[in-house]
Amino acid sequence: MSTEQTCVIIKPDAVKRGLVGEIISRIERKLLTFTIIKQERLTSQFVDELYQEHIHAGFYEHHKEFMLSGDVILIIVVGEEAVYKMRRIVGNAMDPLVGTVRGDFAESTTYNLVHASENLDAACREIKLIGEIK
Repeated sequence: MSTEQTCVIIKPDAVKRGLVGEIISRIERKLLTFTIIKQERLTSQFVDELYQEHIHAGFYEHHKEFMLSGDVILIIVVGEEAVYKMRRIVGNAMDPLVGTVRGDFAESTTYNLVHASENLDAACREIKLIGEIK
């Protein structure tokens, strides 16, 4: 097993609903730690860079508007198999299982509470984006 870093963004719907502590607790229970936790209001440019592979998808403008609608919590998570563990904690956006953050709390596939890097390459790119926020 290897120690990895990954990006997690607690989205505006989770922040507004007071689920930040619950989500962070679930991460900590998997023996993952944090190098950065900060509350921010995302910029349009940040969202475009974060979701660059979706910019031309039909749902993108609505999703971008949602991501800009309120504060988010940006987190860099560290630990053994951090990418895999975070994907399991968060759950699938389209078919979330009970016991995952999305399965337990998401109101829809659109308002799904948390972004977690899909793989190590995405994690590296997204961590760099977080580091660029001043």
